[in-house]
Amino acid sequence: MNVSKRVSSILLLVIAGGILLVLCTFQLPGENILAGEINNTGHTPVFGLLALTLLGLSRLILGNAMQDGYKHYLAAFILCISIGALIEFIQFFGQRDADVWDLVRDIAGASSFLGFYATVDRRIRHGWKRGSRMAVRIASIIVLMAALTPLALCSGAYLHRNAIFPKLLTFDSVWETKFLTTRNAELSRVPPPDGLIVVEGREIGRLTMFPDTYCGFRIAEPCPDWSGFGYLCFDVWNELDSAITLTVRIDDVHHNQEYEDRYNGSFRITPGLNHVSVDLQEVRHAPSSREMDITAIEYIYFFTYEPKQPLTLYIDDVELLE
Repeated sequence: MNVSKRVSSILLLVIAGGILLVLCTFQLPGENILAGEINNTGHTPVFGLLALTLLGLSRLILGNAMQDGYKHYLAAFILCISIGALIEFIQFFGQRDADVWDLVRDIAGASSFLGFYATVDRRIRHGWKRGSRMAVRIASIIVLMAALTPLALCSGAYLHRNAIFPKLLTFDSVWETKFLTTRNAELSRVPPPDGLIVVEGREIGRLTMFPDTYCGFRIAEPCPDWSGFGYLCFDVWNELDSAITLTVRIDDVHHNQEYEDRYNGSFRITPGLNHVSVDLQEVRHAPSSREMDITAIEYIYFFTYEPKQPLTLYIDDVELLE
């Protein structure tokens, strides 16, 4: 190997090492949904760049041993995915979680970057059959776009969240489901039940809770700054013949997971339509040893405690009012 190839090989090895270092150590701070999606989606372009770097190394180191240009692509792809699999295996024993979907993202990045580059690579430009170059190029773009779609959808959910503020949950858009999780319950968007009058064409939330300890749903990462408002309000329709108790829990980002460090309010939900208002002054002073940060609200929970039988409530228009 001449001096020029040796220098190029060292440079590519440094680049590959740098890419792996970033992959193994870098993570966006915070535990919000968007940061997690960016960290996950980052596997795709990172492994795409790693695959191209390994392709260059294969040509420099194994150029004489593999005359067929496509074999270098295969070698780069196999080595790249092997590295990805090894990283996920090591993570079983480390602090970061191993995830088979990360390996899928790795494969998407390596295959899409290598596939697209192959269509513009002058070294193999004579090896294409008619129409195959365009087919590979389109397939590579589709694979890359599919891998990036979850991040795009997550970004769209945040844009919708910000656009409807001070409404926090309307059940009028599937974007809102990104921030909703249930526990021992089912939550779905449905037309309003008979007797409940809302704007025509609108949908509301149907919450069905099953017998267990805590049963309900959570809104994660509502717009966090509630400082300009006085009340958290929502409507509840109870189709039962008797009243039930619904608990509202509110956490800020400083919550220490102790009961005394959050807001917990219980509300009697009578048959028919109920308009519930939560006084944000009570929320502000709910923690026993501090004042809740009303500019950094992180979670809202709606749940019942130990229902004896399945219960169904209809919820709509969770919003902040002055």
